[in-house]
Amino acid sequence: VIDQCFTTKNLRIHIIAPENEQPGLADGTVWKEEEWYGTKFCWQPIGDDLSQSWCDKSVPCQAGLHLPLPNPYCPESWSLKAPQEEAAAPNKVIDSATIQCWHVLDCSFGAPKAACHMQLTNFVCEASA
Repeated sequence: VIDQCFTTKNLRIHIIAPENEQPGLADGTVWKEEEWYGTKFCWQPIGDDLSQSWCDKSVPCQAGLHLPLPNPYCPESWSLKAPQEEAAAPNKVIDSATIQCWHVLDCSFGAPKAACHMQLTNFVCEASA
């Protein structure tokens, strides 16, 4: 799959470096400016010579370069265990002096999903304000 999908024909490279350290830019490179933050950038195609050199199978890969191992935490089945009624309101499942945790079942899309919303409050800072 990798040999078929990850090719030099559908490759994008993003190089982020100080302007004086930009590797391999052609002479006369035209810099553009992004409209929201004024970040300078340029775009240029990868040369055929460089692209072909990346396809050379006689060049050995770097030691240690490989795909990551499969994620053991990805589920094998994405189906819900059992259809359940949606809750009308969240239930407080943990309530202590330092943490509160709420849970609500949402079966809207019939697929497992999770959302985590956190608010960190430092009461010492609030008291001195």
